[in-house]
Amino acid sequence: MEKQEWEKAEQRYRFVQQLSPKMPYAHLGLATLQARRDLHPEAVISFRKAISLGGGNAKSYTQLGRSLLALGDKEAASEALLTALKIDPKYPEAKQVMKEGGLLRK
Repeated sequence: MEKQEWEKAEQRYRFVQQLSPKMPYAHLGLATLQARRDLHPEAVISFRKAISLGGGNAKSYTQLGRSLLALGDKEAASEALLTALKIDPKYPEAKQVMKEGGLLRK
């Protein structure tokens, strides 16, 4: 996506957040967008907000873990990824992120 498209998408998510501030999926959408733009500090805040509003599924915890890894916070990333695996023990993306981040024990 081009910069203008990213900015338009972000504006739309923020608009939805204003209309329905307790809607977890508006926060998840924004968090995913931020993570894809390598805005990981912002993404972590948005993922945590979405999770606190009930959007805590294996995918959201995995994405949170990925952003935390990008910030170098292996401890918090491990916690998020283990939570993802508690929710869905077979979720392959969580296992893959743990492997890529050097969080799996041999």
